[in-house]
Amino acid sequence: MHKKNETSKIIITLAIVLFNVINMVAQTLNPTYSIRTPGEADTFKGGYTFSYATAGTPWNGALISFGGFDNRYDCQISADYGPNGGNRISFRTKNADLNNGVGIWNPWNELATRSENTFTGIQTIYGSLSVRNLPNSNNSSAIMIAHSIANDNLVTFGTSIRSITESEGSNIYGMQFFTQESHGTGQTEKLRIQGNGNVGIGTTHPDSRLTVAGNIHAQEVKVTINAGSVPDYVFANDYKLKSLQEVEDYIKQNSHLPEIPSATEIEKNGLMLAEMNLSLLKKMEEMTLYMIEQNKQIIDLKNRLEKVESISVK
Repeated sequence: MHKKNETSKIIITLAIVLFNVINMVAQTLNPTYSIRTPGEADTFKGGYTFSYATAGTPWNGALISFGGFDNRYDCQISADYGPNGGNRISFRTKNADLNNGVGIWNPWNELATRSENTFTGIQTIYGSLSVRNLPNSNNSSAIMIAHSIANDNLVTFGTSIRSITESEGSNIYGMQFFTQESHGTGQTEKLRIQGNGNVGIGTTHPDSRLTVAGNIHAQEVKVTINAGSVPDYVFANDYKLKSLQEVEDYIKQNSHLPEIPSATEIEKNGLMLAEMNLSLLKKMEEMTLYMIEQNKQIIDLKNRLEKVESISVK
């Protein structure tokens, strides 16, 4: 009797398992030769096939559909067979609960590989982007971001931002900005930011916070200077103003004004704009004092002359 009950339990258990297996509809990967009709990829549930882009896939290539509750096949993978090099792959999923259970496909998303990648469309990155392609050798340069025209294979026709190793021993690195003037010149460096913060426009060796090799056009330039540098001290009562004779002797000996650099010095060292403007202002203030003194002498001479004339008339 005990053995009969055990046998019955086994039979019932096998029956239940067999019933579930028979009633379970498993997903299968049955190949379909190809699909190409517009929208056919949206309804494809044949496992895997060759899909033309006209059917709704991003590439001409392999397509596989799988996954989802109730065998809704709500995930697809599309691989590129060409003409884009055969090295691109995309996927998409379906919001199966929408559209009365029919579902709505999300947009295709292209996957990146560990080699070169070419993406189509807008790429949005939430987070950091790290580019590691810069050799650590002096004056080596590598592209961080590049932009080119969409014509043919002219991938260098455009602009780029690059990193440059200024000193491999001291680990000093800068940035370069390239633009293209014409098809004949290609991309050339127009601006550089050195590791120390110096910026060069038209030069690769800026020696100041901003070095420009060329003309500058501005509506206004503001120069800030230290307090006390403006030469209003010239008008102080204790200021020792050189006599005009001293100034004349200095000019004869040096061929330039006192405290003003010579032409040779300017050609060699350049012109310091703030320093020169303050020096010229000082000379104008000294000249004003000379004119005031000469005016006093002229008035004095005029008064004396009037007295002499009045005596002569008498």
